[in-house]
Amino acid sequence: MQKAKDYWNLRIYANLILPFAPRFDSPYRYYALKSREYKKLYGMEADAKFFKDFPEYFAFTASTSNNPAKVDYTVGAVKNIKKYGDLISQLSTVEPKLIGFVVNEKEGYKFSQAAYQWLYNNKISPDSPQKFLAPISPAEARKKNEAEVGWIQYGKLMDIIDAEIETRIKSGAMKSSSITAKGAEDLKAIKEAVVLNLSRQKDADGKDILDPKTGQFAQTSWYDDYLDSDGSKTNRIIYGFSKILNDPEYMKDNKDNPTVKSINVYFDIRKKFASLLQTRDAKSIDAKSNVDIRIAYDAIVKKLKTDDPLGFGPLYDRFLSQDLLTDKYLTPKEPANG
Repeated sequence: MQKAKDYWNLRIYANLILPFAPRFDSPYRYYALKSREYKKLYGMEADAKFFKDFPEYFAFTASTSNNPAKVDYTVGAVKNIKKYGDLISQLSTVEPKLIGFVVNEKEGYKFSQAAYQWLYNNKISPDSPQKFLAPISPAEARKKNEAEVGWIQYGKLMDIIDAEIETRIKSGAMKSSSITAKGAEDLKAIKEAVVLNLSRQKDADGKDILDPKTGQFAQTSWYDDYLDSDGSKTNRIIYGFSKILNDPEYMKDNKDNPTVKSINVYFDIRKKFASLLQTRDAKSIDAKSNVDIRIAYDAIVKKLKTDDPLGFGPLYDRFLSQDLLTDKYLTPKEPANG
């Protein structure tokens, strides 16, 4: 804080007495500009690529605006918000994070100041108190940035695990692409170890921080986002995607989109496996007695992720990886027809 005050005092003093206007460029300006350049070049993949190339400067990708709908600051996104207004209003009450999936341009990111300003001035829906963009504190911006780092690291882990499973299947070491299958015990252990590591806050020495009042380790911003202890997050995502897939106008425009096709297939197989689980004594796909269902389900998900690695892959890892397929109150007890 004292350094910041001294800096502004120096700027005022210099502007008052010097015969020229001095420049005060940050030594980190290069990385801030590089972050914007990556967004233009790589769109949705920008953060992951920037983190790979400049991991120690990833903080410069942080936004000081709250963006609950995950909408890009582009003219195309704003046009789509207006075009799919009814669908956007429905998603705003179910799961606003899915709005970005609907409206963001798939071919790239072209920042527009006019779009940025429009998002700052407009509510997500007439009934919502939230705007598409709103200012947040530096502390909140840091938390969101840390959560994004966690998701990038988790995504890299899942890519490595998927690739290793594929190698083992080709070599005959594994017969199934499920991480719960025989021959993947070490991969499952690695995944659990990485999730554990990502879930706990660390001190300056890299040690886990223990909260003396709760007796638990302090959880990270990523784990806040990842956690779905009662299934409520997944249920909102599933319900939100059903709204998208049942919207005639959106589906007419996006029927050939590979990710939309993948989600459609996922919903079809999800319904069939949920119906099958209802015929079992244990309804959870993670029950030991349902390992055959788990293996078959994981194999189909793996195929969908492999066929659409930049679309369905990260979407599944972030939103659907904890989908248990059944909910004791929401899933029909009788097997569905077909």
